Amino acid sequence: LADVLAARRTAVSPEAISALILELVRRGGCSAIFHSFDEGDVERLLASPYGMIGSDGALVAFGVSSPHPRAYGTYPRVLGRYVRERGVISLEEAVRRMTSAPAALLGLADRGRLQPGAVADLVVFDPATVADRATFEAPHQYPAGIPHVFVRGVAVVRNGEVTGARPGVVLRGRGWAAP
Repeated sequence: LADVLAARRTAVSPEAISALILELVRRGGCSAIFHSFDEGDVERLLASPYGMIGSDGALVAFGVSSPHPRAYGTYPRVLGRYVRERGVISLEEAVRRMTSAPAALLGLADRGRLQPGAVADLVVFDPATVADRATFEAPHQYPAGIPHVFVRGVAVVRNGEVTGARPGVVLRGRGWAAP
């Protein structure tokens, strides 16, 4: 906020900061990236048997704004860096913590497993090449090593290309109540 005010040649004050925040909200809001974890923290959390793997990366339109790289690369980063390169967690355990463990916690009995009657949400990846490519400088980068993605049985990525299909639906797990 101070940098924006300085660029506008406006003195930093509580009033100026408040006015800037209100302006940003009126214009659609903004986001910020905070660097609060280091690699050691991430590795300790992944090594713990009690966690699951998820992302708070926001949904973004390709090429719009400057999202955190995890919007494109959370899961490929775990598979590439922490499974393949560093051996912090096994491939099988990483996949379980990304799929069946969160589905079970949320009470989504038809998700997170490959079994008859389950919803066909599938990611086909190459364990030898899967990697995140998004960076803070260039966040809109699709990951490597993921040739196919299916949502509800419909290809949304085929041969590494986004198909444009949008078969996803809102999932409401355990604890959700209508407003």
